[in-house]
Amino acid sequence: MYDHWRKVADRIIKELWKHKDAWIFFEPVDPIKFNIPDYYNIILEPMDLGTLKSNLKQGLYEKPEQFNADMLKIFSNCILYNGQTAGVSLMCNQVKEEYEKLARKFQLSFHFE
Repeated sequence: MYDHWRKVADRIIKELWKHKDAWIFFEPVDPIKFNIPDYYNIILEPMDLGTLKSNLKQGLYEKPEQFNADMLKIFSNCILYNGQTAGVSLMCNQVKEEYEKLARKFQLSFHFE
């Protein structure tokens, strides 16, 4: 049986994908492409929307809290690596706000940090 929350989570990802600032999270960070060789020394649990979408599709999340934890990891990793005031972090905050709005709209009750 496919839980209702998975359908909602899939819809949230589809909506986030349309956000003008979400493109930075579509795929894993490429440290070579962005010339940030220390990325994986700082970010020990990388996450991105593409991986999140794939994990959801493969049924790797047993509970909505696991999905939420990985979604929040995307945003916390961005802020951790780039700092609060970097341009990419400002974009990150916009996407995070949209995620929180969508989760409320679709009545997923998560704890947002």
